Amino acid sequence: MKAAILDTSLSTTIKDVTIAVLPYTAEGSTMPTGTAQDIVIRLAKALKLASLMEQELLIHRVGEPNMAVREVLETSAAIIFDDLTRVVRPTVVKVDFGKGRKS
Repeated sequence: MKAAILDTSLSTTIKDVTIAVLPYTAEGSTMPTGTAQDIVIRLAKALKLASLMEQELLIHRVGEPNMAVREVLETSAAIIFDDLTRVVRPTVVKVDFGKGRKS
């Protein structure tokens, strides 16, 4: 048995609330208390979802300029590292095994 996928997107939530409210928009119509409470709960959840989406978008917007700076720094560091690895300093090690211990 497959479980139904619950669509919790903001646009779907707003559409569902609109469909739920639409029958009560006619003149003289009244909305039952239970329906009104359900709509308020759905709108509160949609508000929280919208708030979280805005925060996530803000984080990405704040981070974008840092990405450009990081790319420049990484390129500069790669150039410097490449230059450092090209410098060859010959090292000569002289080993004296046969003379015993030096004091």
